[in-house]
Amino acid sequence: MTTTAYAQSFTGGSPWARLGAVNTRQLHGKLLEVGLTEKELSDFALMMDDPRFTAMSYLMTCTVGRRRA
Repeated sequence: MTTTAYAQSFTGGSPWARLGAVNTRQLHGKLLEVGLTEKELSDFALMMDDPRFTAMSYLMTCTVGRRRA
């Protein structure tokens, strides 16, 4: 069995940043319900468009194995 983990850094305006912005818009109401503020969500949206901003993507893992016959 082998497991690989992968993440990459991204900047504002990139596809990863656009994904984060879209996810946040889709969850806007729920994020407010759990305690985030309008200002925090607005600041996040601005960062996702700012090419000077850098963050890391989600950590993705993949495990591959074979069952013995």
